[in-house]
Amino acid sequence: MAGEADGGRGRSAEIAKRAKTFYGAHGREGGRFSSIQQQQRELARMPNEPLRLVAFFAVVLALLNSGYYFHQGDIVATIYFMIGAILVTAVTRMSIRRQLI
Repeated sequence: MAGEADGGRGRSAEIAKRAKTFYGAHGREGGRFSSIQQQQRELARMPNEPLRLVAFFAVVLALLNSGYYFHQGDIVATIYFMIGAILVTAVTRMSIRRQLI
């Protein structure tokens, strides 16, 4: 049993050594990011609200236009604006997930 206990301590020391090597190789010194990496992370977190609002209004206008043309009886224009609204919504959602906007 004493061998198992020593083996466990040796393994935890090995894991700690690997973690220290990993973080040192990836720009973390003592658990802190460098100032450039920290600034990049802060900029990536900042949402770009005007672009999100423009995308929202584009979807709203596309849906309003599709409704207008639906009442006018123009099916091609209705489908065109509905597909446009769906595509703008999908692209906006993907951009937000990737934190582009």
